[in-house]
Amino acid sequence: VFLNHALTWQHNKKQRKYLLAGESLQQAQDWLQIEFKDTQPPCCLTDLHCEFITESSKNAQNGKTQVFLGYVKQDRATMIEVRRFLRRDGITVWSAQTDIAVGDDARAAINIGIENADNIVPLLSPEYLTSKEGRHQLAYADSLNKRVIPIIIEPIDPAALSERVRSALQSFQCIDITTTEAPLMDRLDASGLLKQVWDDAAYVATHKTLLVQALTWERQHQNPCVLLQGHALSQGETWLKTAETRQTQKPTQQQRDFIQASVDAPPIAAFDVFLSYSREDSDTAHKLNDALQQQGKQPWFDQENIPEGTDFQQEIRRGIEASDNFVFILSPASIQSPYCKDEVDYAVSLNKRCVTILCREIEADQLHPALANIQWIDFTQNNADFSTNFNQLIRTLDTDRDHVQSHTKC
Repeated sequence: VFLNHALTWQHNKKQRKYLLAGESLQQAQDWLQIEFKDTQPPCCLTDLHCEFITESSKNAQNGKTQVFLGYVKQDRATMIEVRRFLRRDGITVWSAQTDIAVGDDARAAINIGIENADNIVPLLSPEYLTSKEGRHQLAYADSLNKRVIPIIIEPIDPAALSERVRSALQSFQCIDITTTEAPLMDRLDASGLLKQVWDDAAYVATHKTLLVQALTWERQHQNPCVLLQGHALSQGETWLKTAETRQTQKPTQQQRDFIQASVDAPPIAAFDVFLSYSREDSDTAHKLNDALQQQGKQPWFDQENIPEGTDFQQEIRRGIEASDNFVFILSPASIQSPYCKDEVDYAVSLNKRCVTILCREIEADQLHPALANIQWIDFTQNNADFSTNFNQLIRTLDTDRDHVQSHTKC
């Protein structure tokens, strides 16, 4: 089944609309992690399987990855093999070869790739270490307190390096795969690379998430919509206390300032949007939440706004009451969910403006009666380009904005 999906994706020029999402993606991720230690596997993984599933995961995470691969053009063949090795373990990878779009500013794209990655894995060769781009990648990753896992792919003469580069390398625990003539995949398998990537994965993933949020807040002139709230704020404060005691991957000043500003911010009395969705559509809900915040909208999102230890159902109702718009993510799971139905019923009882977003094909006759006559915004259109479809949502939310705000206040 997954191979058929992958072939369809490949035949359609790897367009995003053909990637997996929701429950299908979770099933694919679980399938990729199945190990056959003592028995012969019934079928073998293909590279296409691994690329398709990990690219689906990367898309669901809004471009965030577990590994940023740094390399120079001369080492592209080695990079492709390292990327292939990582993907076969279900690890999402950013590489310049596939992740810089035509016409993009390469340096800006690389910086974003570094910011959005848990681990920075530079492929060290004499060419990389003496290149302007290689030195920039190492310096930028270090400035963000990223976990750097360098792989030495060619013998390096320290005497040929600058003092600054030599000093930087001494602070890293390098993996040297030049000491044997075994096939590259065997050398990588024996190198401990996978163990280093998976070690302490939850901490470095949170470091990345908070860093991206802090940088967004800073670049948007301290946009208050991006600040942490409720459960997300509690988690952020807890993470910071732990992070300050570590010797490596310590918090950056941007993260400290961001979390403190979130603590100091006054409670939010009203929200622009309440996001209603099924758990199977969490990836879409996260992308919407992040995009709305960056547009200066204040979304109510249960994963961020419900404080620990409170009545979940009561908080949901308060969120609907305090929101100008009720945005419902349509999917086969959400239209069958009794929890989503309760949220729709309550929003309708308050005469809230309801906006529907189609993220996967549904049976229209199974829609809640209150939503059946609402023209949905189809996020599967325009080749499932999120930005294009999101702009339509913003235009809808901004229509008659004063009226819906007055409705909430009354």
